[in-house]
Amino acid sequence: MRADHDERFADRAVEDGLVSTEQVLDCRRFQNKEADQGRRYSIAQILIRRRFITCADLIEVEHALGEQLYECTECRRRYARAEIPDAGELVCEGCGVLVAMEAVARDAMEALAAEGRELAIPLRPSARRPVWSSWGLTLRAQ
Repeated sequence: MRADHDERFADRAVEDGLVSTEQVLDCRRFQNKEADQGRRYSIAQILIRRRFITCADLIEVEHALGEQLYECTECRRRYARAEIPDAGELVCEGCGVLVAMEAVARDAMEALAAEGRELAIPLRPSARRPVWSSWGLTLRAQ
């Protein structure tokens, strides 16, 4: 459990007006009660479980914090949203594979089921491949 991340997440959610300080305190009490029974949940998971925020809110706060949510499925190199071009494709710095960001719809069950592990949105190999030419990197269909 990353307590420092929980603090930053809660502070940002309050700052963005997504939740109140009282809602965060309520979730902290629940988090501590669950931890006493050996169950570990992030503050974000509890905020979703209590329906104080949506999964879309969770992802937006994580983006604002610069968290590396996007993970290459080939080598597990992670990226922040700001590192991914608007087109949604990039050549992975870890393995050199052209990967694409999928249109991912995260539901509450998936976010809540992530107990004990960090949220990761997969970057899958693209149907196109990078080709280097004298003009630089271009993309071609395979």
